[in-house]
Amino acid sequence: MRCVSILLASVLAASLAHPADRSSGVIKGTVFDETGKAVPLARIRLLRLSPSQVLKRYDRADGHGSFAIDGLAWGGYMLCASKEEDGYADNLLDLYATGQRPTAVITPASPTQSVIVRIGPRAGILLLQPVVDAVTGKALPSVSVTIRRYDNGAMMRIGYQPEVLLPPLTKISIEVAADGYLDWFYPGSLERGKAEVVLLRPEEKLAITVALQPMR
Repeated sequence: MRCVSILLASVLAASLAHPADRSSGVIKGTVFDETGKAVPLARIRLLRLSPSQVLKRYDRADGHGSFAIDGLAWGGYMLCASKEEDGYADNLLDLYATGQRPTAVITPASPTQSVIVRIGPRAGILLLQPVVDAVTGKALPSVSVTIRRYDNGAMMRIGYQPEVLLPPLTKISIEVAADGYLDWFYPGSLERGKAEVVLLRPEEKLAITVALQPMR
């Protein structure tokens, strides 16, 4: 009996010293805004670095801005955060990138990593009225809106939305298009070369009305 007890004790000690191989890891951390305050309930997204792949999962920070994302396969990840209801756009998109996005590498030897994720400043806001036909005045059912940065060429093309977050303190262009119509460039030109730069401060609003000219 004594031998059995010694054997069990040895097995337990070995398991504590060398836990069973884990098949996944954890990345935890806290999201802070541009003033250094924690951002409660921020949304967290991950990009696996090799192979490059955005994970189809969304995690939320808690009420103190802290998060723990488990069940992650071994490898490197880039973390991004957003809270669009408070004006913080998804900085996974290069259009909204404002600084270095943190990365973490988890391995069987280092299954848990901690990071700090920073977001901000808050975005500017484009207020877009329904896009209409310049001749009939009728709203067009299908249009595309393209936002493009001048500094790095990053762009986003979306359908009509009454409010669109714009990268702050960044020179951008705004283009609106629809099938069968001439392209429109802010502030109302039909020629790309005459488009004007948009540069908004955080939380600054820009209201525009767009009427597209039919092609003849």
